[in-house]
Amino acid sequence: MDDMMFFKNKVKRRIALLTKYANKGNAKAQFNLGVMYFMGAGVEQNYGVAIRWFKLSANQGNADAKFILGEMTSICNSYLGEIF
Repeated sequence: MDDMMFFKNKVKRRIALLTKYANKGNAKAQFNLGVMYFMGAGVEQNYGVAIRWFKLSANQGNADAKFILGEMTSICNSYLGEIF
C-alpha cells in the first residue's frame, strides 16, 4: 500500500469514528467534523453541514464552536451590509 492510500484510509477511519461520536452527542467530535466539512479535509467541502456540526457543538457549550459561529455571523453581516 502506498503512502497516499494509507493516508486516505486513515482519514476515512477518522471521519467514521468522529461521526459515530458526534452522532452520540460528543461536542468535541461535532466541532472537529465541523472543521473538516468547513475546510473540505477528507470530505467534500460543505458549509451547511459544517455549520450544523458547529451549532450542535456550540449548543453543548463548546467555546471554539461558539467563536467560529460568531465569526461567520460577523463576516456575513459585514458582507450583507456592503451589499445593502
